[in-house]
Amino acid sequence: MFLLLVATATLQRRNQNRKLLILDLHLSKLLVMALHHRIEA
Repeated sequence: MFLLLVATATLQRRNQNRKLLILDLHLSKLLVMALHHRIEA
């Protein structure tokens, strides 16, 4: 599941502008953190 998310995010970043890429990176970090909290909880 996690690898799928990373692969999808990577493909999306390739099609985006630089500014959107940075925003996408931050959103990806938040998404990963949320997933880790769900797994630990």
